[in-house]
Amino acid sequence: MKNARQLVTICNKAGAGNIASAALHILRREIENRSGAATALSDDESSADIILRVSSSGPAEGFVIEGERARVEVKGNDERGLLYGVGKLLRTSLFEAPAGLRPGEHPFSPGAWRGSSAPSCRVRGMYPAYNFRNWYVSAPRRDVLRYAEELALWGVNTLVFAPAHYQFAAVDSPRSARLTEAIDENLRLMADLKRMGFDIGLLVSGNYGFAHGPANGAATDVPDTSPPRRGNAGPRLCPSNPAAFSHMEQAYGRMLDDYRDIGLDYLVSFPYDAGGCGCARCWPWGFRGFLKINRMLHKLASERFPACRLVYGTWCFDARGEFEGEWSGLARELAGDAGWVDFIMADSHEDFPAYPLQHGAPGGLPLLNFPEISMWGRYPWGGYGANPLPGRLQRLWRQVSAVCQGGFPYSEGIFEDINKAVCATFYWDRNAEALATVREYAAYEFSPVHAGRIASAVELLERTYPRQTQSPDDVQSAWREISSIDRELPERAAKSWRWRILYLRALIDRELLNTPSGPHSDRCDEAFEELTEIYHAHNAGGPDAPPSRKCLARLRAAPAPAPPPGASV
Repeated sequence: MKNARQLVTICNKAGAGNIASAALHILRREIENRSGAATALSDDESSADIILRVSSSGPAEGFVIEGERARVEVKGNDERGLLYGVGKLLRTSLFEAPAGLRPGEHPFSPGAWRGSSAPSCRVRGMYPAYNFRNWYVSAPRRDVLRYAEELALWGVNTLVFAPAHYQFAAVDSPRSARLTEAIDENLRLMADLKRMGFDIGLLVSGNYGFAHGPANGAATDVPDTSPPRRGNAGPRLCPSNPAAFSHMEQAYGRMLDDYRDIGLDYLVSFPYDAGGCGCARCWPWGFRGFLKINRMLHKLASERFPACRLVYGTWCFDARGEFEGEWSGLARELAGDAGWVDFIMADSHEDFPAYPLQHGAPGGLPLLNFPEISMWGRYPWGGYGANPLPGRLQRLWRQVSAVCQGGFPYSEGIFEDINKAVCATFYWDRNAEALATVREYAAYEFSPVHAGRIASAVELLERTYPRQTQSPDDVQSAWREISSIDRELPERAAKSWRWRILYLRALIDRELLNTPSGPHSDRCDEAFEELTEIYHAHNAGGPDAPPSRKCLARLRAAPAPAPPPGASV
């Protein structure tokens, strides 16, 4: 006897707002794609399997899931809360029967989780870096938007982007067709993301990129560590030079004008890599030259977007030691005069900076973090497949969880998808455990039956990520476990890109173990080429390109840019 196709009935009492409509659309799509069941809308709550509602009560962006297994109600405290509640329902639902369907059974079963939940942190962001022709640059825009929807299901509410290189254009001349096209694409993407419920922002690098500034306005290189972490890349202007400062002010004003129709929610100002000036009037950069630029950015943004929040970045402050005085100097400058800044954003290549943990954030301002989820541990980043780092991220989060109000993890693509879920869950629940998130992720994306084994395999993949300290036994164990699970997964999960990047990572590590000093094997090369397809990395720069033979030949013919300062190789 063949089972009839399951029909899941949804009663939408949440209205037709943009975010509520997105929540309904995503719920129907994921049920249908993951289980094969059909969905239908009904106005009758009594006959519905799932009811969606917005209650306008309770903590902002929170939700409640209640009801019996046969009739589940997802109630958002607002429209965003509804979307995040749909995410929780989906992650705890069953989409395949573990032992196959018996007559009368159906593949989809709504999740059993019941209760209320609300976010711990206000800013649950991501910074997708459009660099080196990576996935964000090269993937079709529909795929980028679909991926943004999937991040929203984990509670991500803010995305910030580095704008098209406005600074490279002369402020008093027409823009090139290429720059105009890039700006228009930015605006279309941001408009779509706004409709999906995201807050949107720009991340700018202070005084970097002004190729057409006054001839005598160039910045002086900043003191740096060895190897360099701050960087002295690209054309930079000195904000203590009046003509150079005026040029930057005009360029930034022109840039912000383009976003008037969409509106900006955040402006994130980044001090180094790239950026900085080491002249006597600008140094120490963090509270002199950089402070001057931030005051200018605040003025320009607040004139155009009164509700826009300024995030003052502190990346690489006091990188050579506390004697540089950037943290303490900024604290003095903001004491009693911090009203123009909304957040301090801090982080580092390794442990969280000590100053804000010991003394509090300058000006008593809320603190955000900037986790490194992409570039740590190997180079090319993601070139070997997935880079899950739940243990590292858990350790670093524990340093700041009591004081952090959210953050913007730095993303170079989709290979750190598990890391994004881990960080998003930390922002939702300060006390979250990273491995519990990995198990929830694995149950939803792959199979609840194998979630525990997959989480254990992820721990092995993290342990073997830095190749310099790999244990051959751990590499072999990871491959045995991943390849064993692969044979048992449902076909949908086994073919998904999320599983393939985990599988290929284990395979590549095992193959490289067998060729420690010579060219990689044919099987390894096939794996690199599959990653290239998944990442749309056929023309990616070296930092984001899986190192297949074809890729290495291409890069030798046209060398890729050097990795940014501080990137682990």
